[in-house]
Amino acid sequence: MIELTGSYVRQSSRRERFRVPQNSTASTRSARPRHGRDSGRSLFFVTLVLLLIVTPGCGGGGFKANNVTVTVAPAAVTVPAGTQVTLQATVHGLCSTCNPSINVWSITENNGVNCSWMNTPPTGPCPGGTIQETGGNFLTVTYHAPSASGTFHVIAEWCDCFANPIISKDGTSVITVP
Repeated sequence: MIELTGSYVRQSSRRERFRVPQNSTASTRSARPRHGRDSGRSLFFVTLVLLLIVTPGCGGGGFKANNVTVTVAPAAVTVPAGTQVTLQATVHGLCSTCNPSINVWSITENNGVNCSWMNTPPTGPCPGGTIQETGGNFLTVTYHAPSASGTFHVIAEWCDCFANPIISKDGTSVITVP
C-alpha cells in the first residue's frame, strides 16, 4: 500500500520512504522505486527474448533444420497380406537436448487419405494399408498391410513447423506385399 504522508511517500509493505518534493503533484506511481519486482520482470523478458534469438531450435543447443535427416527402419521389407510390421523412424541432426518426433506418417498409395489411427482403424478406403500410432513422439508405428498385393511407400515426416518457411524432411520404408 502506498500512502502520502507530508512530503514523503510511504510504501508500507516494504517500509521504505521515498522523498517527494514539497508542492509536487507527482503521482504515487512515479514515486515508486526503480528496482524490485518490475525490474525483475523486465530482466526476465529480456533474457527470454535473447534465448529465443541466440538459441533457435530446442533445448538451447540449436540445430540447422536443413541438415536434419529422417530414416525409417526397416527401409524395405516384405510382409504377407493382412499382416503387420513395426516401423521405427530416427531423426538425425537435431540438438542433443531436442526431443525428436515425427509429425505425420502417411502411405503414398492411399492418395492423401488419412489412414493413420490410434484406437479404431479407419473405415477407408486405404488401399495401401493403415498406420497404427501409439502416441508420444510417434517414432514407432505399426504398419497394417492391405489384403491386396503391391508395393507401398510409408513416409515418416519431420517438420520444423516454427520456421519461416516451414522445413520438412522425410524418410521412407518400401513395403512389398506379394
